[in-house]
Amino acid sequence: MLKAGGSIRYWITGVFLLGAFILLHSVSHGEPVLQHQPLSQLPHRVADWQGEEQPLSPDVLQATGVSDYSNRFYATSGKPPVEVYVGYYASQRTGDTMHSPKNCLPGAGWEPVSSGYATVSLPSQSPIVVNEYVIQKDEKKQLVFYWYQGAAGLSPVNMPASSGWWRTRFRGIVPMVRWSAWLHHP
Repeated sequence: MLKAGGSIRYWITGVFLLGAFILLHSVSHGEPVLQHQPLSQLPHRVADWQGEEQPLSPDVLQATGVSDYSNRFYATSGKPPVEVYVGYYASQRTGDTMHSPKNCLPGAGWEPVSSGYATVSLPSQSPIVVNEYVIQKDEKKQLVFYWYQGAAGLSPVNMPASSGWWRTRFRGIVPMVRWSAWLHHP
């Protein structure tokens, strides 16, 4: 008698699990595909600064895994140019990795000199906290600010894309913004 009762429990459990699997599979539609404005539509002129697009090489594009990007050098008279890179990642599935300057810049030969956080004041907005990273390659030295911008706001955190916190807060759609300026360029 005990054997028959145990067998029925296994069948009920198996049917329940199979039903749950079928239900979850039927309501899952994969990742949401959200519309976004192409990053090429970002302004080429900001105040007195004029931007010029600098395409990334195919190997850099493949390494970053970016869906859309803008990489511009902005210049104005009497001041050194600044580089502004914005990378858009339409997918952040489990197992994918988020592009981080802390990983790619050393891979490109840049050595970290210092890292931390900086508070940046913006006109008619609250200040923002971003990653601050000073890098050096031979005699060249750059100051790099970067952050991740999501539907819920800005984060300087280097959080893995597969993290539940990250995917909930940023809904899987995450642009990375990097601003670089030369501190010393011989």
